[in-house]
Amino acid sequence: AEEAAPAVVSVASGQELEAALASAPAGAVLELEGGEYRARLVLSRSVTVRAAAGASPVIEWVTKEPYQSVVDVGVRGCVLEGLTLRHSSKSVAQNYAIFVREGAQLTMRRCAVSSATGSGLGVEGGEALLEGCDLSGSKAHGAALYGDLLGGAAPVALRNCRVERNGGCDLS
Repeated sequence: AEEAAPAVVSVASGQELEAALASAPAGAVLELEGGEYRARLVLSRSVTVRAAAGASPVIEWVTKEPYQSVVDVGVRGCVLEGLTLRHSSKSVAQNYAIFVREGAQLTMRRCAVSSATGSGLGVEGGEALLEGCDLSGSKAHGAALYGDLLGGAAPVALRNCRVERNGGCDLS
């Protein structure tokens, strides 16, 4: 039996993006048209969020609430492609534009990530593979990489990425 291709859902606004994400089955592909999206993506199922061909979508999450990343990855198998992701939150801990939780796994390709208040990428016991990404211009670190609560480490790889002009260490 052949596997069906994943459903591709075209999205054109932040409100549509949050609704599409809420109803997307595991394996779904959300394809974003160009423009600015005011949205927070809490990934609780393995999905792909990518730019449509020729599009340059910007997803921005600015909040006064603490602990709210623009993308919060809680499961394995999530993919982000061709996106610009911007973040601002008043958190004193876990202040990341992209947060990969313990046991979760994220692949990012050709994304630009920055946080006006914290670090671009935070990995706490999760796995991440970044290819061709730009983690620049964050107030704190470009990427803050931590092991799990038991002191173990999970694989994190940055390939052909640019990490510069961050307020703290580029990689921490």
